[in-house]
Amino acid sequence: MGPGDFFGELALILKQPRAAAIVCMDRTQCFMLDKADFTLLLERNPDIARIVKEVARQRFGNFGG
Repeated sequence: MGPGDFFGELALILKQPRAAAIVCMDRTQCFMLDKADFTLLLERNPDIARIVKEVARQRFGNFGG
């Protein structure tokens, strides 16, 4: 992963516990969203919603999201 990448989206989309862990190899800044803020972000930003859902599909196949 690199700058601008994200993780944990599938757990928020499917309302399930996270299935993976992330280990940072370098100094890293992360931005965390809870479910309510994530949902609001996707509702207010259709372009971001499209990107997040496409990345989730690429990573995990068709999950129905």
